[in-house]
Amino acid sequence: MTPEEKEKLEEMERERLEALAEAEQRRKEKHQKMEAERENMRQGIRDKVRHFGFKGNDDSNSDRRINGEKPHISELTESLGVVR
Repeated sequence: MTPEEKEKLEEMERERLEALAEAEQRRKEKHQKMEAERENMRQGIRDKVRHFGFKGNDDSNSDRRINGEKPHISELTESLGVVR
């Protein structure tokens, strides 16, 4: 291999490495931008939840369901507005 060929190969390798580094930088910037957009969306959802006063599951039967117990039929019909 001649010195000119060797020099040309080294130059090509430097250019390849620079291109890889540049592509990696663009990829990181793209992902940072996407994550910032996602966080804005999450914050918007949090704000709406606070605005509308969502308080979560306030059901008296939730403890029973967690423990695997079934609620009594009267409790179910009361929550549906069914009168017996």
